[in-house]
Amino acid sequence: GRVRDEREFREVVGRRVRLQRQWLRMGQQQVADAARVSRNFVSAIERGSQGLDAWRLGLVADALGVSVDWVLDRIPGPITVPGPRPRPRL
Repeated sequence: GRVRDEREFREVVGRRVRLQRQWLRMGQQQVADAARVSRNFVSAIERGSQGLDAWRLGLVADALGVSVDWVLDRIPGPITVPGPRPRPRL
């Protein structure tokens, strides 16, 4: 269904970021380094306690090899891992 509020939106985004990071077998620090953000920032995103501006959203999505639409849950259907597992970029 539709996300009802910002808290729920952050939780959905956080789950998707964590799912993709784990699928890639990347640590939070690896994602942080690739996205040029702090590990604490990645952790806060995954917990749903930190929102993302458009710039950082793009950086995190790129670091995870997914589209911004996928992170935002705009691709219909259940949460699934997108495509084959690419090699992590550092």
